[in-house]
Amino acid sequence: MTEGVLLWVRTDNIEDEDRRHEALLDAVQRGFSEIVVKREDAGMTSAANFIPIVLEGSAVQIDGREAGRYLQIRNADDMPSDSELSGDYLVVEALNWKVIPLENLIAQCSSKKIRLIAVVQSTSEAKLFLQTLENGVDGLLISSHGQSLSEFQALISAGSARFDLQSAEVISVSAAGMGDRVCVDTCSLLDPGEGMLVGSQSSVFFLVHSESLETKYVNARPFRVNAGPVHSYLPLPGGRTGYLSELSAGAEVLAVRKDGSARTVTVGRVKIERRPLLIVRALAEGTECSIILQNAETVNLCTPDGAKPVTSVRKGDKVLVHKEEGGRHFGMKVRETIHER
Repeated sequence: MTEGVLLWVRTDNIEDEDRRHEALLDAVQRGFSEIVVKREDAGMTSAANFIPIVLEGSAVQIDGREAGRYLQIRNADDMPSDSELSGDYLVVEALNWKVIPLENLIAQCSSKKIRLIAVVQSTSEAKLFLQTLENGVDGLLISSHGQSLSEFQALISAGSARFDLQSAEVISVSAAGMGDRVCVDTCSLLDPGEGMLVGSQSSVFFLVHSESLETKYVNARPFRVNAGPVHSYLPLPGGRTGYLSELSAGAEVLAVRKDGSARTVTVGRVKIERRPLLIVRALAEGTECSIILQNAETVNLCTPDGAKPVTSVRKGDKVLVHKEEGGRHFGMKVRETIHER
């Protein structure tokens, strides 16, 4: 959804010159390199390293070069025809009518290889535009400043999360009594080889496969991950972790593939039921770690070669895990000595 998304910051909408220059320099210091400026501010590249973008009338100029078109859309009459679209970029500000025009423009621009940039006021609006017509817009022109810019950076980082996965060797599998286990039902279809990272420690997470695999026991439920009991951790968008017990409809979680790539999916329902459990202990580069899962043939752990039902996992088997350094405090990574057993 968000891989390769362009982030432009708008400063040309600030009238006061001092405040405008302050906002420009702040955006550059926060790591933004493409700034929409008033024409008279384009020369500030001598004081800060950025690419000046000027919106003048319907023209988009990047570093002094004509690069595309700027368009405000209030109603259907403002929508451009195919013949009116040209250049490398189309910057769109949808004022009263947002999703439908963007759906049409995403399709139009995709066929012409024009990168579509949407003007946004908030991260919630940005998220909507990045998901419109599944592929979303190619970039965002941010009409806010200061600390809120970090929220847009976090949004993009969350959508392009990636995890280093490695093999861990199972050292034991044993019964773990009864407990309240959590099925996470998402609003998305999960593919074979895709699941969620879950663990009893915040430093090591096991890749639990989705129920997208066909079995002789029940029909596949490709929207579901039977993730383990309520105490378990899982990574969340934005670099935080959460407990399975905290999830509810509307929450966002990460669906992780065996190659380590991840995407954000929405929780549609959480089912907590009392079930018999198994504990799997493993060694990951000398670190002992564990996961507790429902004792059921439909629950699979991802392995280097595929997936294996937790009921068939044995000592010496290899499973995929993700290791992290440090610990967690209220879901945020901290550098302190923490021992979890």
